Amino acid sequence: MSRIPRWSVLCALWLYAAGCAWSCNTPVYRYALEHWDPSPYLLIVCHQGAKSPAQERLDELLAPADDGPVSNLECHHLDLARKDDPLRKQLEEALGKTIEELVPAADEPQVLLLWPFAHGRRNGVLWSGPLKDLDLKALVDSPFRHDLARGLLQGQASVWLFVESGDAAADRKAEQVLRDTLKKMEREIELPPQEVDPALIQQEEAHDAPQEPARPTFGLLKLKPGAPEERMFEKLLRLEELWKEKKAPLAFPVYGRGRVLAALADEEIDPEWISEICVFVSGPCSCQVKAGNPGYDLLMTVDWLAGLAGGAELEKALPPLVSPTGLAAAAKVAAEGTPPDAPLEPVLSDVPARAICDGPLSGVLTNALVVVVVLVAVVLAVGFLIRARRS
Repeated sequence: MSRIPRWSVLCALWLYAAGCAWSCNTPVYRYALEHWDPSPYLLIVCHQGAKSPAQERLDELLAPADDGPVSNLECHHLDLARKDDPLRKQLEEALGKTIEELVPAADEPQVLLLWPFAHGRRNGVLWSGPLKDLDLKALVDSPFRHDLARGLLQGQASVWLFVESGDAAADRKAEQVLRDTLKKMEREIELPPQEVDPALIQQEEAHDAPQEPARPTFGLLKLKPGAPEERMFEKLLRLEELWKEKKAPLAFPVYGRGRVLAALADEEIDPEWISEICVFVSGPCSCQVKAGNPGYDLLMTVDWLAGLAGGAELEKALPPLVSPTGLAAAAKVAAEGTPPDAPLEPVLSDVPARAICDGPLSGVLTNALVVVVVLVAVVLAVGFLIRARRS
């Protein structure tokens, strides 16, 4: 996956400005938090013949939970011995390669972790390897993602992730620009006026005490690459790819339910860019479907609906953190006296996750349907305008 093109973000901001005339008073960030479900990442477990005990354990861990935090992760099992498996055909079409090219011949189950479906682009492989090397807890959750989710659920219009490059001078300069601009935006931006009971308006006028306009807040989290518990999160941010040409400080504005709007690098971390993005996420929402906006969703474990209730429910919306390297699981196994010759099992912590096992690629089909609906609506609107001009 490549960095989100600058033109696509500009188009989104332009469309936002054009749509303000018929938008509602709900800010973009609030609408996204309440309505946009994160797109699912696809976990494909490739095996030969019957499922292994590790796969059965994986299914148990990924069984849909009745309540509590959930992950935007879908799990599917592919039996490589079945050449006629519909899932095989779907994957090969989505990835543009045969399964044999993607999965090495091995006796043990292999895993493919795929990015969410994106219209007009082939799916990409985020991570691959033996199932025994899969650390499910580190895959779907980490301390940094906890802090990110907490900021979004507490009402911050966006949480900016600032990733240090290792160049102290460049990092210091970019961070200062980002901090100063965010503070400036908090002072200058006014949130869209909300619907108010007329009786309250009359009461306010009678007391001659006009209410101050509501203003957004913006969060800032700093990430110093290299922490073991954040290794998978760094893959989600595509740091290695973004730093291919030049290792520079990066800034990622995140809003809604963990949606990355853009990736700003080096000189792009400037007041103009930051301001435009802040205005966009804080402005009135045109109630678009998520597919009509640039960016992509992060893989997280959060009960967003419970978190929206605030208060004590906010902490319940986040799963308990455990050792990201699986040391806690290893200690439990040791305490239970597992035989030394027992086969290695993947490091799978008990992570409640929304998963669909052995079914169709529901996330792909759902997103594709949404995109089709959007495209049809655009075509109809353009046709209407052309006819109106002719008449």
